[in-house]
Amino acid sequence: MAAIIVLIQCALTANGVEIRFDDRVDRTARQTVTQRMAPGRLAISEAVDSIKVWLGREGYLDAETSARADTIHIVSGARYRFNRLVLIPDSAVSRTYAGFFTKAALDRAVSDVIDEYVARGYYYARAAVGELERIGDAVNVTLQVNPGPLVTVVDLKFEGLTRTKPEVVRNRLPIRAGDTLNDRLVADIERSAGAVRFAKFTPPLVVHPRVGYTQADLTLRMREKQQFIFSGGAGFINEGDNRVVWDLAFEIPNLFGEGKRIAAQSSRRETGRNLLRIEYQQPSTWLGRGEFGASLATRDYRDNFYEFSLAAGYAVEIARGTRVGTSLGWKRVEPTDSVGYSRYAVEVKIERSQVDDAMNPSSGYQLSSAVIYGYRQYSRDSLAAGRSFNDTRATLNFTRYQSLIRGVVAVASIGYSGVESSGESLPLSELHFIGGAGTLRGFRNEQFAAQRAVLGSIEPRIRFAAGYLFGFCDVAFMQLPVYSENRISLDEEFESGFGGGLALVTRDRSVKLSLGWNKELPADQPYLSVEFLSGL
Repeated sequence: MAAIIVLIQCALTANGVEIRFDDRVDRTARQTVTQRMAPGRLAISEAVDSIKVWLGREGYLDAETSARADTIHIVSGARYRFNRLVLIPDSAVSRTYAGFFTKAALDRAVSDVIDEYVARGYYYARAAVGELERIGDAVNVTLQVNPGPLVTVVDLKFEGLTRTKPEVVRNRLPIRAGDTLNDRLVADIERSAGAVRFAKFTPPLVVHPRVGYTQADLTLRMREKQQFIFSGGAGFINEGDNRVVWDLAFEIPNLFGEGKRIAAQSSRRETGRNLLRIEYQQPSTWLGRGEFGASLATRDYRDNFYEFSLAAGYAVEIARGTRVGTSLGWKRVEPTDSVGYSRYAVEVKIERSQVDDAMNPSSGYQLSSAVIYGYRQYSRDSLAAGRSFNDTRATLNFTRYQSLIRGVVAVASIGYSGVESSGESLPLSELHFIGGAGTLRGFRNEQFAAQRAVLGSIEPRIRFAAGYLFGFCDVAFMQLPVYSENRISLDEEFESGFGGGLALVTRDRSVKLSLGWNKELPADQPYLSVEFLSGL
């Protein structure tokens, strides 16, 4: 019972009690009053006091309530408006507000003032409401502010680190001894701690004040990730003699407790197509919170070409969830049916991720793009001796996660891959391979070799705590080189694949199984794909 109406001498009955309101009580108040008088809630005498308190909190400062027999009389009086908040001791500083003078509005106003002081470094600022001045139907409020001392950070401590050296994590956080403690600094530290790749931050950050409250220590609770991580996938091809394909990876994400990462990946994308890649990364603070990395890779495509490549680069975080990087690369390609060449390349890339859950997101987006400028220099052979070409490769991928209704998430993605060359044709090793998980599901891995491709996907998910069920529809528009005796042309092709599956996800492990078809694939012969991630 604590709701009031806008009717002159309006009366309601609740639990056998008649409630009479004056003409200034609004509909919401009337409903609240009725609820307070529901059976078993309050006796009449208790309800009278409760209603008066509630009315005062809703801005009816002159409200009067009384009871006679089985009738409660409510005279609400005017509903006051919130006019001004005057800060003491600096009475020249005041805030103007619009709306009714309610307890919730006053609490928000006081909280905003304290937040502003905290943001300026007065981390222990406090405020107390003082005098209320009524001017007509408006209220001015005096707020006594005690900012307290400016607080500086002395030390940053960690709980839960056993293998990792604390200074490795500390160097990745935007904090140094002597920094002024405020909410923005705390938020930046928590965001940066959450982005540490080899340990998981458990919020919130804990502030420990020292004697005098002018200095404080900070403690972050961390949980180190598994020391060894295995991930990958496998598939089954209903064609050829060797029908099993795979993509397996092994990773040590925190070598020697210094955040150094070593990873190896072995792939068989198609019969006679094998890849091996070894990577090394280590944290660096040369240009901010970044990483230096180097890689070695080979591609053995049997009857087509063999490739050996080296690359090194640097990536840095420029904003929350945003990384930019650049790298230099060299590779040697030895085709079996034409001339070999060396390629030198410079890559520039940018990545941005804003998702609510890295393993099983329900909202957010991921964006990545890269541009690679390459120089191809041919060797040997009388037809191509000394010839060179400039290539430009570009990729762009965007994925959006959107929660629709409870437990249902829509995932939509679009991507582009293309390469332009100053030469008349591109060797097979420079084309984009399309097909299989990550590009066009429902087809064989690397079934198409395209010079340009636009890819799209829609994937509805039924999400639950341990994973999700999903369906998918992938589409691709591709320009495929066609080689004739005296000319090279681009054949445009549109393909689509569809299917579904199940993913089981925990904090450290995931398994994803899917079946995929295309329009020419029999219903009883789908492509089976198994992807997994696990730590030890």
